[in-house]
Amino acid sequence: MKKIIGIFCLFTIFISCEKAKIDLPEATYLTHNLGPCYHHFAAEGDTYIIKDDSTYQAVAAQFNEASPNLTCGSTPPAAVDFSKYTLLGQYQEGGGCNIEFETKVYKNEVEKEYLHHVIITEEGNCDMLGANMNWVLVELPQGYDVTFSAESE
Repeated sequence: MKKIIGIFCLFTIFISCEKAKIDLPEATYLTHNLGPCYHHFAAEGDTYIIKDDSTYQAVAAQFNEASPNLTCGSTPPAAVDFSKYTLLGQYQEGGGCNIEFETKVYKNEVEKEYLHHVIITEEGNCDMLGANMNWVLVELPQGYDVTFSAESE
């Protein structure tokens, strides 16, 4: 009987250590690269929900001004069809010898909400910082909200 209880306890500990899984269907989305001047100059955790071109151009100008070491000049950001898409971005940082950012977008039809989730994979003990805005384009239905989350692996 002690063996069974011991095995049950170990199994319970193992299960409780696993990461929480997101139990929502993945939404349809496109990754979006605005260009080198538009993805590293925000504060960690900053999020963006951009639904129109005037807001897009204003945000792009702020990023351009914050990148004095890049020769961006008047290089415009990549075009977006805002009649069809909403641009979502979430600034995240990671450290190590190899840093990867994986963005997933989930749709919760019950709550009328999209979840923009970033998984940051950090490998090695190098003293290097990586950053990414994790831009994606989604067809956001009217009346839906967007939430943001991130996790490190």
